[in-house]
Amino acid sequence: MKTNIQLARDQIGAAKYLDEALAVHALLAQTPYDHDLGQIISCNAAALVNAARNASEDRSILDTFMIEYGLSNAEGIALMCLAESLLRVPDSATANQLIADKVSFANW
Repeated sequence: MKTNIQLARDQIGAAKYLDEALAVHALLAQTPYDHDLGQIISCNAAALVNAARNASEDRSILDTFMIEYGLSNAEGIALMCLAESLLRVPDSATANQLIADKVSFANW
């Protein structure tokens, strides 16, 4: 007898080449809850997101930093590029040069 995981994998394999629109329609028809419960879930999710956004006194330093320098401005993009680049830098001298290059243009 197949396990639930094996059955799920069989279903995924069988759906591999299905038309995407048909597959999405079929999946939506199988939702594990009704419309009313979906509405409750959506409202609860929105309330959680809004509460997190409004809880400024509970924000960590990292959260505050990310709000100030998010990906919606040049400084935030420069910091993200810098963070990704520093992962591949072999030594501290090169890292220091990279930091100086990336942060020199921004309006901090």
